[in-house]
Amino acid sequence: MIYSYAPMEGITTWWYRQVVNRHFSNIDRYYTFFLTPRYGAVMGRDVREIRIENNRGLSVIPQIMTNKSDLFASFVREIKEKGYEEVNLNLGCPMQTVVKKQRASWFLSHLEELREFLDGIFSSAELPISIKTRVGFDSLDLLPRLIELFNCYPIKELIVHPRLRTDFYKGSVRMEAFDEVYRNIKVPLSYNGDMFSPEDVKAFREKYPDVKRIMLGRGLITNPSLARLCEGNAQLTMDEFISFHMDMQSTMMSVIEGGDIYLDRMKEFWWYWCRLFEDGERLVKDVRKARKTPDYNRAVEKLFNNAVMKERPYFL
Repeated sequence: MIYSYAPMEGITTWWYRQVVNRHFSNIDRYYTFFLTPRYGAVMGRDVREIRIENNRGLSVIPQIMTNKSDLFASFVREIKEKGYEEVNLNLGCPMQTVVKKQRASWFLSHLEELREFLDGIFSSAELPISIKTRVGFDSLDLLPRLIELFNCYPIKELIVHPRLRTDFYKGSVRMEAFDEVYRNIKVPLSYNGDMFSPEDVKAFREKYPDVKRIMLGRGLITNPSLARLCEGNAQLTMDEFISFHMDMQSTMMSVIEGGDIYLDRMKEFWWYWCRLFEDGERLVKDVRKARKTPDYNRAVEKLFNNAVMKERPYFL
């Protein structure tokens, strides 16, 4: 099985990928969070994400979000010059600000516009293009037509998150929709959505034996050893997590300017990490209250001294 790390806005940054890679194995590919090409200069954060020295030693696929085929093509040329070998098109982001600009999941309810856009990017593509998509905008009515449309293009890999745009990340994944894609798609298929434990992945592999690629997101942020666990290897230990946390904190302090501003990002990670421990919500309260690094360090030390890792430390 090929395991990919899902792109998550503001979380799976270049420095986050480097820290994860130093501590955990079995992650085959990392995707950048969406990069938005513009006419003129590339945004500073996007430059940092695709800088080769920031991704050295990793298999990284830049994800692009735009509705302009000429911008897509020019950005691909820039990425190719940097040495990247594949790009990914974001057709799944459900954020209202994105939809209002007629990007990403907006296309899932405007298939003629999507066809015109795909015609443009595939006719000028200088690199293979994979696509990350949902199964519809506000219903599954257009899914058969969407599958038919995808089958018209040489898509390197179709990554399917089986939720509608209007689902956002709530409720159960719509596996009946994934079944329809699985039966009818003619391009290489990958799955993304609610894979939180080795048992989840095992059950998926048994039901869909022809799918050889899985993208992990929230489950992998919570338990960074999840990909190796899915291959039958060792469970995360407390000492291992403490080492990972220390590396994450020191790396963040070195790359995020503004003194203690980095703590807001650390607290965002603790929303996931608290699920690793028995009574984690209570244990993490002092961590969330910390406003200065010394307070944060004391709260984290107290947590590690008192925490017991769950028998099933997953995003459940």
